[in-house]
Amino acid sequence: MTRHRIGFYDTSKRPSGQARYVESLLGALDRHRFEPVLFGVRGGPYGALAQDYRARFVDVRCGPPSGMKPPVADRTRLPARRVKSREGGGTLLKRITRIMLPEGLKYRLGFEKDVRCLAAILHRYPVDLFHTSNTGCEEAPLAARRAGYPIILGTFHVLPCVDIHRRRDSTLHRRLERRSNQALDFAIAVSDAARSAWMARSDIDPDRVLTIRNGIEPDRFCRRSSRREARARLGIPDDGSLVIGSVGNLRPVKGFEYLIKALAILRANRVNVHLVLAGDGPEAGRLRALAHRTGALSRVHFLGFRKDVQEVFDALDLFVLSSLSESLSYVLQEAMATELPCIATDVGGVGEVVVSGETGYLIPPRNAEVLADAIAELGKAPLLREQMGRAGRERVLRYFNEADMVRRTIEVYESLLAQDDHDA
Repeated sequence: MTRHRIGFYDTSKRPSGQARYVESLLGALDRHRFEPVLFGVRGGPYGALAQDYRARFVDVRCGPPSGMKPPVADRTRLPARRVKSREGGGTLLKRITRIMLPEGLKYRLGFEKDVRCLAAILHRYPVDLFHTSNTGCEEAPLAARRAGYPIILGTFHVLPCVDIHRRRDSTLHRRLERRSNQALDFAIAVSDAARSAWMARSDIDPDRVLTIRNGIEPDRFCRRSSRREARARLGIPDDGSLVIGSVGNLRPVKGFEYLIKALAILRANRVNVHLVLAGDGPEAGRLRALAHRTGALSRVHFLGFRKDVQEVFDALDLFVLSSLSESLSYVLQEAMATELPCIATDVGGVGEVVVSGETGYLIPPRNAEVLADAIAELGKAPLLREQMGRAGRERVLRYFNEADMVRRTIEVYESLLAQDDHDA
């Protein structure tokens, strides 16, 4: 039996859905049939996991891409090694070039340099199938093509509309994005919404994109303690208040500002409610300031990053997902597995998880008033919350199991490798 080498590419710098996805696949690979190589960044979320999973780790940092900041914000770039400042260094010609070239051209030159640099690294570590979790306007598919990799597979983890400020709509960015996605031999989308969005945006043949929804291990997410015990450990008063909460990176795309505004509306309407937010990120200070301005700060519990989210779920009466863009949410599945009713914004693939009226409510995004009304309605209906919670867990058990996601993904590997062997 041929033992194939699979390359996993993810440059996440901290724990993320992408990293979790890769870890699930690494842990399930049959080492008699597959040899994994993990391409990532040293100091990222994997740490010693590469060794734990018996995978070779390759640091893909390339150094400074171009010396100029790209005009498109939020694009993930390969982290640069610490080098001598380039502001005043270099030849006179290089300094003039950095000043005189149009921003779009500088951006493109930086992108092309990243592709060449990454291709040189990949070329030293040949694999039979390259699976990148970095898709969109990304260097990895093009670098893998240049490195001579025979099969390039990508997973679409997010939607194009994750760019809520529309900074990626320039003609140049869209052209590079399309070129990168067209370099994929095949793609997996984690939701039907992601599949449709990326096919339309990058003109990808439907036969080249398959939906395989993310899943969790349901047995890991079930109540371990009473609400009273969990609230005591988290410092949340158990005074008969409704306790709602959410978990996620504190970033604009998560829409937490609307959740805090909804809390203020509820408080103004004399609804006795506490909000628990577990997570950290660049919006932490702004969200605290918003809670203070709206008079809700004493009722918002900022827990910071929590590795063990089950204790957070155990403290809640209901879970709220207020995202402005979401392909398929792990945390939503986890909350449902804990038998929490869920109020969630109807964006992206969220409607593929939550059945409105059965496992919770779907509401429009960016609407604090509607969100407050939904919370108040469920807050007054404890029996309905219990019914929705049970239905939510049953739905996760049936449709969102990690074992099914892993099995179907490995079947994609086998199919692509068999086709490549046949064509060779």
